[in-house]
Amino acid sequence: MSESLEAIDERYFYLKLHYNEMMGKCQTAAQEEVVDTQFTKSVKDHDDALNKIFKENAAAVVQLRNDLIANTGALKQQMENDNQIVTILNTLTAGGELAKDLLDT
Repeated sequence: MSESLEAIDERYFYLKLHYNEMMGKCQTAAQEEVVDTQFTKSVKDHDDALNKIFKENAAAVVQLRNDLIANTGALKQQMENDNQIVTILNTLTAGGELAKDLLDT
């Protein structure tokens, strides 16, 4: 595909945004058919371009997904560890406050 994804995106989103307006300005069935054909082609080109990107990069997408899953597990474990540390610190703080109260009395 010689056209850049950016150009395909621009045409697709422009036509999607202005489709009803452009159809409303058509004065003949032939004009409506041209607008509809351009819109249909832009949708197909856009979908094809995205599919091509994912197909060509399927291994990288799978690896990225696996990395995200692995990192999510590591982050969950780190959060559990952090929660345990907070619990310990809260216990030590409460114990320190109790000891201070006992010494002050």
